[in-house]
Amino acid sequence: MAPPDVPEALCQLPAGLPAGRLLPPHQDGLLRVGPPRSPVLWVSDEPLDDADVWWESLYRDRLTTGLHPVLFEYPDDALHPGDARDGSGTKAEHHLLEEWHNYRRHKAEREALPPVPSSPEEEDEEECDWPDGSPTFDAWPGLAVAPAREAGPDDSAAAAAAHLVRKESLRHLALVPAARSADIPAAIGWTGMANRLSAGDLSAVLRSWEDRFGARLVGLGHATAFVSVAARPADLDQAHVLALEHYLTCPDNVEQGMCTFPEYAGDLLERSVWRFWWD
Repeated sequence: MAPPDVPEALCQLPAGLPAGRLLPPHQDGLLRVGPPRSPVLWVSDEPLDDADVWWESLYRDRLTTGLHPVLFEYPDDALHPGDARDGSGTKAEHHLLEEWHNYRRHKAEREALPPVPSSPEEEDEEECDWPDGSPTFDAWPGLAVAPAREAGPDDSAAAAAAHLVRKESLRHLALVPAARSADIPAAIGWTGMANRLSAGDLSAVLRSWEDRFGARLVGLGHATAFVSVAARPADLDQAHVLALEHYLTCPDNVEQGMCTFPEYAGDLLERSVWRFWWD
């Protein structure tokens, strides 16, 4: 059975691309049963040593081609796109505020529970001094203020692409019909967030970071997302507010990052690439 109409941008792929293929939506890592689905992206068959060079060239042409490049760690086994939901109706601040209320409610519920007595085996084990990654806010602070740009977003994204290819082994090249990098998770229905939030919600948050911090989604790995940054927080107070946004989007970054919340916030003053990892 022939697949339905292929998106126009994917019908007119740039000339000279390396060997690759179009990927349709998947569900739980398996192709859906039923009629073939329209592809949501093109991806190279093999990892490319010069994927960052390809990325930069295709990024320059994105407004003409309608295809936004993104680097993948794997060609498809860590990418299981579902139905695309663009999330255009989602406002980042509304989503993050709702996540803040959910966090505060769950925190209060945990604190109300009686302490669980330790078993003899646990008492014999050496205590692990696990850092407290809990946010240090008692009230919603609003969104972090947009700082002055330190570099052009395109230059920052190109530098991040080179870093991801050389240091993080994201060497599969992909092309997604998307107007901006923040639209990519929603456009392909990316599920790497481990059910923490929807692809549309992630795209909404990324759009807000694009507008305020010159952020660009450059790479996707196995439950990881890499975002370049053209403007870091202006001061430590704003870094704490931004760290809360990160926490509400990806709590594993802090809770399982072996650092305290203030340490994570301080690190944002130096980072030009944000890495998000969902367990």
